[in-house]
Amino acid sequence: MTIKKANKGKVGNTHDKVYTPPHIAKLIINSLPIERNSTILEPCLGKGAFFNNFPPGCYADWCEIDKGRDFFDFNDMVDWIITNPPYSIFDAFVRHCFEVSENVVLLVPAIKLTSSIGRIKLLRSYGKPVSLFFYLLLCADFHSVFHAPLFGFKRDIPAKQP
Repeated sequence: MTIKKANKGKVGNTHDKVYTPPHIAKLIINSLPIERNSTILEPCLGKGAFFNNFPPGCYADWCEIDKGRDFFDFNDMVDWIITNPPYSIFDAFVRHCFEVSENVVLLVPAIKLTSSIGRIKLLRSYGKPVSLFFYLLLCADFHSVFHAPLFGFKRDIPAKQP
């Protein structure tokens, strides 16, 4: 499957281009127990907010449909996936995330995770989420795109201890 196929023939959905501010990406990454030499994939590079904040000593890779690197063509196993995913193809995107990694961190509005019984079942089919982090983000952080709190979804990983 390609992003184009998952998005019903369209290469991209302009509503999916919501760029994470670097300070939010850094906050999320710093809360994770990422070990040195881990492999990390940012499947939606965008402007690089997550990728540019990955810890030193890790092997980092990226995909970005606008740069010709389709995430659905990426099949190597990685230790971590960390991203702000495209919402128009969220279910297909989540399935592929868990095909290539056991540790998936997604910055997602809470309503997106719980908006349907099917989505809840999909997420539960990959295991019970270990942690949900609640980030109350001001609308200004996302240029008034979101008007709701956001969650970072993590599976099978312990929370980093302060």
